[in-house]
Amino acid sequence: MNKFNKWKQSLTTQDIMWLFAIFLASLLGTAVSGLILKWGLTEYGDLGGAAQLAVSLGATVAYAGVVFAVFYALFPETKVALQRILNKD
Repeated sequence: MNKFNKWKQSLTTQDIMWLFAIFLASLLGTAVSGLILKWGLTEYGDLGGAAQLAVSLGATVAYAGVVFAVFYALFPETKVALQRILNKD
């Protein structure tokens, strides 16, 4: 417990923000993709393997979208980096 307390006290504000962003992104991403999987497999699960694969792919894309949205909202530098990537001449 002593090592954990030392580690926790050594965290900077930026470190805490990163840990919060990772936690929030994983929590929301899992919830969203889980809902999509539950709904999609209930609706389209009996249509075969291709339909199940498409639902799984959709859930994965939704998870990635949630992760991107969380990091885009919490870290302004993400916006600047994305603009630099997209406007690269």
